[in-house]
Amino acid sequence: MKKIDWSKVGTAPKTTELTPGGYACSIVNAVDNPKKEYVTIEFDIAEGDFAGYFTKVEAKTGWWLASGQAIRSYKESAQPYFKMFLDAVEESNPGFKFDDKERELLGKKVGVVLGIEEYMSKQGEQKEKLYAYAFVSVDKIRTGNYTVPEKKKLKSKEAAPAAAISNPYENPVKPDISDDDLPF
Repeated sequence: MKKIDWSKVGTAPKTTELTPGGYACSIVNAVDNPKKEYVTIEFDIAEGDFAGYFTKVEAKTGWWLASGQAIRSYKESAQPYFKMFLDAVEESNPGFKFDDKERELLGKKVGVVLGIEEYMSKQGEQKEKLYAYAFVSVDKIRTGNYTVPEKKKLKSKEAAPAAAISNPYENPVKPDISDDDLPF
C-alpha cells in the first residue's frame, strides 16, 4: 500500500446525520433513459440545517449518495406516479409548466420525503439507507403536511443467511418410490 499521511485526511461524513423526514430540495440533475422510459432525478436539500448535504458529501467522498437520487418511470403503467412528481414540482415553482424536457427540471424546488429501508450489503450484512419515499410541494414540507413512512424491512427470505450447500453423498436421501410407481 502506498504511504499516506493519515493525519491530513478527514473522515467521511456520517450518512446517519440525515434522518427520515421531509426536506425542501432543489433538483440538481435530471437524466432521461428513453429506452427504459424513466428519468433519474438527483436532488439536494435547499433549506435548513442540511442545506447542500449531498453536494457536501460528494465533495468529501467523491460519490453522490443514492438517497439524493430517485428514478421516476414514465412507462404507461407508471404515468400517474410520474404525474404526482410533476404536480409536486409545478406546485413548488409557481408559473412553471413541464413541457416533456427533463432539463427544464434543473434548479426547480420540490419537497422530498425520505424514508429508511433495510437492505442486504454485498458482504451479506443487513444495513439501512435513506430513500426518496415521495415528492410533495415544498409548502407541504414547510407546514409539516406529509407522512414519514414506516421503516421498510427486508422480507424474511431476503434477510435469511444463505443456506450451506450440503454434500448429497454424505447423507443420501432414499426416495420413497415403490416398484408399482416405476414405468418399467
